[in-house]
Amino acid sequence: MKHRHVCLPMFALLAVWPAAVFAQTYTIQTGVPQVLQIAGVKAGDKVTVEAILRTGDPNENGENEPLIVGLPGGGTFVVSEYAAFRSTTFIAIQDGQTVTAYIQGFDGDEVGIVDFTVNARPRFTPEEKKAYADAAARATRYALALTTASNFMDPIRAKIARVGEIAEAYLALHYNQLARDPFDPDFMIIPQPITPTATLFQAQPPEVTQEVADGFNSLLGNQLQQIGLLRAIETCINRANSAADAGSAFWEAEQMRAAARYALQLASLAEAEAGLRSALLTALEGSGFPTVTLGPFDVLSTEFSLVFSGLPDPEPQFLAEILATSDEVALVTELLFVQDVFDVAANFGTFPAFVTDSTLAQDEAALAAALRSFAARNGGTPLKRGQMVQADGFVDTDPGRVTFALEAHLNGQGTLVGKLELQDHGSGFSIRHSDLQQALLTGATGFQVDGTYEAQDGTTGTFDVTADASQQTVAITLSDGHTFAGHLGGGVVKITR
Repeated sequence: MKHRHVCLPMFALLAVWPAAVFAQTYTIQTGVPQVLQIAGVKAGDKVTVEAILRTGDPNENGENEPLIVGLPGGGTFVVSEYAAFRSTTFIAIQDGQTVTAYIQGFDGDEVGIVDFTVNARPRFTPEEKKAYADAAARATRYALALTTASNFMDPIRAKIARVGEIAEAYLALHYNQLARDPFDPDFMIIPQPITPTATLFQAQPPEVTQEVADGFNSLLGNQLQQIGLLRAIETCINRANSAADAGSAFWEAEQMRAAARYALQLASLAEAEAGLRSALLTALEGSGFPTVTLGPFDVLSTEFSLVFSGLPDPEPQFLAEILATSDEVALVTELLFVQDVFDVAANFGTFPAFVTDSTLAQDEAALAAALRSFAARNGGTPLKRGQMVQADGFVDTDPGRVTFALEAHLNGQGTLVGKLELQDHGSGFSIRHSDLQQALLTGATGFQVDGTYEAQDGTTGTFDVTADASQQTVAITLSDGHTFAGHLGGGVVKITR
């Protein structure tokens, strides 16, 4: 049960607030603690507080103007980053429980938006939410540094930097929103990930060599797959909430199992970004991309441009191609222009060196671990001794036939062992060595296996395999952007119990 408390007046910025969320909005525009009563709440109820700060002012993260929510028992919930959803929970200690909220240092150009949910079904742990938030925050600052560096490049090179920036910022937006729990009435339909398409880059020597185009397109392909999976996970969770409200435990479980399958695929892709950026950096340095040193006022200039002129070309075109909504465009723009300019300059001072930011890589690894934790908790059960999963055979794709052999089981010490071998006859790509990381049974006839591989050409990456013994279907997703999926044209998918 949700309760809405709206504190007026609201200012024009909220016109960009998504319509579905606007109806749930509570607004705080004061520097003095304001009492918010949660109607209908009883002592002992678990209350989820979700909040976001909005502004039209650049560099807001550097101005120390957080939203402070006073909780029962003297605790506080502090939201210090603008344009990013954050949440916490508390137990009501009395009927009709109240909390307080205000914006520290309020000067008229900020608004806090707070939402309460009573006895919600949490889908992510606090640790998982923190991993998503940390990765999103670092990715946003990385993205802003990229677009700032693009201002010092020729138009051809700037185009690559800006598309790389907006793809990363859009991912950050959705990782910030991943832990939210709205509702979707179509809970008896399992959503399928749809990877959006975008215009790839062609080599344009001397500015953009073939190596740079290939490196950038590999990274972009990975990011587009992440976008498709994030959208599907969000929809699954929304529909699971609706199923639970409708009393359908079956469809709630089915939606969460689907979200878990997609989370494992997403984890492999997120983890692989660091390697793809490393390859891109090598290509950038080898092609003569200019070295750009960024200062705080360079970053501030970019933020003012975003406030007054919006996203630079070709970023709006990219967002249109991936079917971003107008609300997403507005929020991702704000997410960029609120960043602390001194923090961005200090941590991402030199392009292209910062492309391989080690902290971002660490945050992505933590994010992948959180996604795997979520998947293990919701998607199924790990294999037990005596159980084995197999998928051997081939699927036919447009470029040609793909043959593979997958097997996973626990050895006598309880260690997961097995392999994935694969041959893409259309391209000549093959996997001969692999290591398994996780194998889960998903429902009565499905399973999912993920791990790392080394291809015959020396490249490395991660893989995720989902299969169904009843349907005799297999989907193999590689971190380099390739997916091989379909009904087996020969061979078998089976689970030995």
